[in-house]
Amino acid sequence: MPALIPCPLENVMNKPNGRFTELLLSAILTAPGTTFAQLPGVLPSIDYPASSQIIPNPERGLYHHTGDCDKSDFSKTTLDSYKMRENITLVMCLYNLDMDSPQVPIAKFREQALKVRASDGLKMILRFAYSPKPIEGSNPVEMRLDAPLARVQEHMAQILPLVAEFQDVIAVIQSGFVGEWGEGADSKNFGNVGNENWGDRNKIVNNWLDNTPSHIQVQIRRPLMKAKALDYADLDSSTPSATFADYKNKTRMGRIGHHNDCFLRNASDSNTYRNVVDKDYVTRDSDFVSVGGETCGRSILEGARNDCPSAIAEMGALNYGYLNKDWAPIYIEGFQDQGCLPDIERRLGYRYELISTSMRSSATRGGRIDFEMTIINRGWAAAMRPRPVKLVLIHVNSNQEYKFDLTTTEDWLPGQRRTIARSQFPNRNNSSLVLPATMPVGNYRVALSIEDSLTGQPKYAVRIPNTKFDSVKGFNYLINQLLIN
Repeated sequence: MPALIPCPLENVMNKPNGRFTELLLSAILTAPGTTFAQLPGVLPSIDYPASSQIIPNPERGLYHHTGDCDKSDFSKTTLDSYKMRENITLVMCLYNLDMDSPQVPIAKFREQALKVRASDGLKMILRFAYSPKPIEGSNPVEMRLDAPLARVQEHMAQILPLVAEFQDVIAVIQSGFVGEWGEGADSKNFGNVGNENWGDRNKIVNNWLDNTPSHIQVQIRRPLMKAKALDYADLDSSTPSATFADYKNKTRMGRIGHHNDCFLRNASDSNTYRNVVDKDYVTRDSDFVSVGGETCGRSILEGARNDCPSAIAEMGALNYGYLNKDWAPIYIEGFQDQGCLPDIERRLGYRYELISTSMRSSATRGGRIDFEMTIINRGWAAAMRPRPVKLVLIHVNSNQEYKFDLTTTEDWLPGQRRTIARSQFPNRNNSSLVLPATMPVGNYRVALSIEDSLTGQPKYAVRIPNTKFDSVKGFNYLINQLLIN
């Protein structure tokens, strides 16, 4: 076994000739018979400064709703401009159906979904509702706002295959169908608020949960709707909320999220919350399920809740993932005038920033490399669905790529740091990464890939704002470089 240098390792690391020291340490660590336990677990570390850059990332952020999906055609040019010019990756597809027709206009919906798929990485927030119609003979005129359960089920049978077909461009589904705009309020077919027919309403939510891909969450309009869908008699302070296990395992509890389409309106947000218990429930539940929505009307509590400090605090407490940029303008313009809109754009949903990365600058093919990184989620929410995280080595001459599985983003929760250690040093639980024996020698760039497991397409890859992002490859380039001997 080779003799060890008879001086403390930290003294060697601090010598002026850093390149010589690095090569010497590399030689010691890779010499036959040498084990990592013989030397302290020290890897050269690089720190990354925090970033204030506003970036587009999938399934989060501000969204556009400029017209209903059944009437206003999407345009690839317009969709692409949302991402390029406004850092927006979400659009609302509110599709209004004809309650008197048994048929869903499948061709029209498919045309719209294909345009979203052809765009540069946008996805849909999807909801179905019914076009209101007057009740014949009513005086004053009353409107039919939705269809009977049998017609809803008839329509859902045609819609569910479309959801499966276009699951790659659906960020989240809102339960829809009931009441005006499909927001689950008063309904002649499903009962008015306070006197709801929960049996029939729950069949819609359960149909979504039972017959759509498990990675797609289903959002409800009022928190009581979640409790009822999960067969709780009521919602109170003892009602269970989602846990990390629910989020990870995609249970029914972990798949039902919330959308509030009257955010900041008043204390109840126009009957979104019956009381403070309802709102407290969303605060607990939203740690592990998705939350989003839009503002509405002019706040009754002007000068308080709709001002930046209060709005920012509430979006953080409720783990907001997305917000309508088009409605209501008075709020968005107010955020802009008060100067907090950029902060909202940065923090809606997830925002992963690197704290540090650690690895040596050389290795031997067929040997091992040790890699560690610390990352933080500075956003308000967990991602709607976890993604695989890979370390990528790219040969600088041939551009040949080698990918190594590191972890997933499932526990990258808001406000929390995570250290991922792939090393054999003491006090590390994971093994180091093994390089292929046939790997070409030479210099390699080092990158992180947080890709979309459904498509693998770079346009859906997650960007880390304090790295250099390659939009063609979907790679976040690290400062580290690696020489393979």
